[in-house]
Amino acid sequence: MISQLIDAKPEDLRVYIEEVAGISKYKERRKETERRMRHTRDNLDRLSDLREELGRQLHHLERQAKAAERYGGHRKEERRVKSQLQVLKWQAITRDAEAKEENIGRLQNEQEARIADQRHADAEIETGRDNLVQLSDELNEVQKRFYDYGTEIARIEDGIQFQNERSKQLKTDLQQVSENWRKVKVDLENDERVLSEIREEIAETEPRKKEIQKHEEISGTNLLDSEQAMQSWQHEWDEFNHAAAESRQEGEVGQSRIGHLEESIERLDDRVKILRNDLQRLEDLSVEDEIGPLESMLRTQEQQLARIAQEITELSVQIENEREQNSKCNADLDATRSELQGIKGRFASLEALQQTALGQQDDAEMGWLEKHGLNYKDRLAEKIKVEPSWELAVETVLGDYLQSVFVEELDSLSSMLADFDKGALSFVASDTVNASTTVSETLASKVSGDINIESFLGNVLVASNLDEALAMRTSLAFGHSIVTPDGIWIGSNWLRISKDHDATAGVIKRQAEMEALTQSIAQQEQDVARLTKELESGVAGLTLAENDRDQQQARLAEQQRTYSETRAQLGAKKLQAEQVKTDLARANSEIESSVAHLQEDHDNLGIARNQLQLAMDRMEEDMLAKQNLTERRDQIQHTLDEVRSRAKTDSDAAHQLALGIQSLHSRILSTEQAMSRLQEQQQELTDRKVSLENAIRESEEPQGQLKAELEAQLQKRLDVENELTTVREKSEAVAHKIRQLEQDRAGFEEQVEAVRNSLEQVRLDFQGLDVRRNTIREQMLEENEDFDEVRQSLPTEANEEAWEDLLRRVSNRIARLGAINLAAIDEFKIQSERKQYLDAQNEDLESALQTLENAIRKIDVETRTRFKETFDKVDNKLQQIFPKLFGGGHAYLEMTGEDLLDTGVGLMARPPGKRNSSIQLLSGGEKALTAIALVFSIFSLNPAPFCLLDEVDAPLDDVNVARYSELV
Repeated sequence: MISQLIDAKPEDLRVYIEEVAGISKYKERRKETERRMRHTRDNLDRLSDLREELGRQLHHLERQAKAAERYGGHRKEERRVKSQLQVLKWQAITRDAEAKEENIGRLQNEQEARIADQRHADAEIETGRDNLVQLSDELNEVQKRFYDYGTEIARIEDGIQFQNERSKQLKTDLQQVSENWRKVKVDLENDERVLSEIREEIAETEPRKKEIQKHEEISGTNLLDSEQAMQSWQHEWDEFNHAAAESRQEGEVGQSRIGHLEESIERLDDRVKILRNDLQRLEDLSVEDEIGPLESMLRTQEQQLARIAQEITELSVQIENEREQNSKCNADLDATRSELQGIKGRFASLEALQQTALGQQDDAEMGWLEKHGLNYKDRLAEKIKVEPSWELAVETVLGDYLQSVFVEELDSLSSMLADFDKGALSFVASDTVNASTTVSETLASKVSGDINIESFLGNVLVASNLDEALAMRTSLAFGHSIVTPDGIWIGSNWLRISKDHDATAGVIKRQAEMEALTQSIAQQEQDVARLTKELESGVAGLTLAENDRDQQQARLAEQQRTYSETRAQLGAKKLQAEQVKTDLARANSEIESSVAHLQEDHDNLGIARNQLQLAMDRMEEDMLAKQNLTERRDQIQHTLDEVRSRAKTDSDAAHQLALGIQSLHSRILSTEQAMSRLQEQQQELTDRKVSLENAIRESEEPQGQLKAELEAQLQKRLDVENELTTVREKSEAVAHKIRQLEQDRAGFEEQVEAVRNSLEQVRLDFQGLDVRRNTIREQMLEENEDFDEVRQSLPTEANEEAWEDLLRRVSNRIARLGAINLAAIDEFKIQSERKQYLDAQNEDLESALQTLENAIRKIDVETRTRFKETFDKVDNKLQQIFPKLFGGGHAYLEMTGEDLLDTGVGLMARPPGKRNSSIQLLSGGEKALTAIALVFSIFSLNPAPFCLLDEVDAPLDDVNVARYSELV
């Protein structure tokens, strides 16, 4: 706190003193009271606005209530005249209805006579029609038989044509299948022949094999006995024989395999040729050529569909834009019409007020003027123009003269005024125009128009305000007066002021406003015509765009139908192409399979030939080796030559025979596989051939029968055609007679129709009259009027024309009243009661505001008192403690302002020997001692239970610390 007090500002020192004085609670109370005062003032301002607005509404409602009372009287008279007029119309309608009833009876008798003639003609026509119906039935029956025979003939001809085309196609297919079957049969027979030959050869070889095997066994036994002594040589000889046998076996097997492969290659070449012929026939079909143009056509149609769809979208956007523009134009037209209606309503209201102000609603006066042809003459207010801001002055001076009727000359009125016995009228003659010598200071100088206004306003001077007018009053000449723009009219010894705001006030301003409204109405009507033309143009454009869109949608539907047909044709062609592709794939697959087998056989043939050549080479080598071994054998053992030769011969024969048999078995296996494939193909072709032959027989059988049926049906149709001609001639004769009778009847019908039309027209007229009579009664019943009572009270001299004129005059009076608020009387009472309630609330708020202001004044007084008392006490204590701490000098508190509520507090300290003007000029220790003096002064008035002084003596020297310690 000490550090805070050293540099404290005046507003901070005030806070410390307020805390000692306990002023915070007063401040809070004052703030709350001020908040309540602001709230009360806001409520009072709002209430004042409501009272002011309500006052204006009450004044307006009072005027409307008076107008509503006048409106009720006029409406009552209007209902009476209207009811009597309805009765007069009912009587006139009744007379017309009675005349119509007489005419209806006469026309009914004439109609019955014409209907009798018509019925006689109808009887004869009906008899002829019965005969015609019988002939027509007979004709229909004959025609049915004729058409049935024609349908049957067409069916038989179609059947014959179909059978011929189908037989032709089946025969072509059968020829192709038969050719293929014959080729397969030839191949199969060749294979069977080869297989039979091989089997015969095997059968012939089997007995020789057994015999050779038997000789081989004997030779072997002898050889074994002879070779026991020569094991080493024999072993070498056996190895040679084994190698030589393998070479020979490979050569024989290779020869057999080469022959079989050559035969298989020949058969496969023939099969590939057949399949390629079939493949060429399938490829010659032009299905793929037809698919391309169809796809191109389909793409073109898709582009057309997209283009038409785009055009439809653009048209839709255009239609939406047209609709938005038309909607906007329609909204502008409605707004302009509404504004025009408002202006016309305002003009009608002003016109009604103007007529009232100009006295054009009094029936007696208007009746006299109408009688003498003066009802269309202008009034004085309509003939003059007044400078702005001087209208009220002119109205004040002229007064009722503004209603004066404008005539050419007053002399013409002398003969007319003799029969004017009620009311009051004024007339102004136009035989004199404004004089050019008008005094500039008179009111006449503010008025212009084709009227000598000098006679009315020439003696009336003008002043800009009331003070100027009063100053000019002393110098007024006799008969002169002064008027101000505010409407204050002053004479030499009189003053007149008018503040009325009834219907007769503001005539001149109202006339100017009516002229401005007339121009505005003309402008608005031009705008309405222009907007109407724009709207009609927009509607025509919208209709044209919608028609274009409908046409494009029809084109789109037609294009979609064509697109669907093209897509269906393309699908059918693609399906046919897929079938052709399937057949081509099957033929290509079979060709590939055959070519693969053919290639495989060629490869195997080359391998076999290579193996055969190798075997032949090895056999030549074995022959040389054998020759060497034989020579050696002769040298080693001459005695065993024959045995060995015999054994060798037998062994070679047996081995050669075994190789041949093995080669034959290999050929049998290959031939059987080839025959199996040919048999499967032959079975397929046989089934196909049988199926085609059966189909051909089935297609040829009905042709003879169909031709016979065709001849019979042709003969029957010729007979029926002759019969049909006879019946037609009879029907035409009867029809001719009926036409003659119908012509006669048409004449009667025209006569009946003419009478009926006349009768219907008369009945409609009568019904219309009757409806009008009933409508009149119903309308009067809805309006709570007794028809009979009104008819009895109706004057004998009453007529419809006079009563319509009377009703028009009453309606004009009501129209001149303008818009009437019939609820104004009740609303005036309600708003008056509300005004009283708001006045009472206003008084309560003003009283509450006064109470709050008194409370604030009381709080301010108490705050000032407590602050002043505390300030004085602290100041006295400071003046006592400061010299003790400093050993002299003086210090005091001073206020920086005049108002005790917001003044600051300054501290002035002057240690001994110093004349400083501010505490800021003191040293740090002097500032600290000054703050300590102020703290102890405050604590002497408001002591606390304890006080913590932290390092207060830090800036003090030893002497001042001792003084501080003594003070503590």
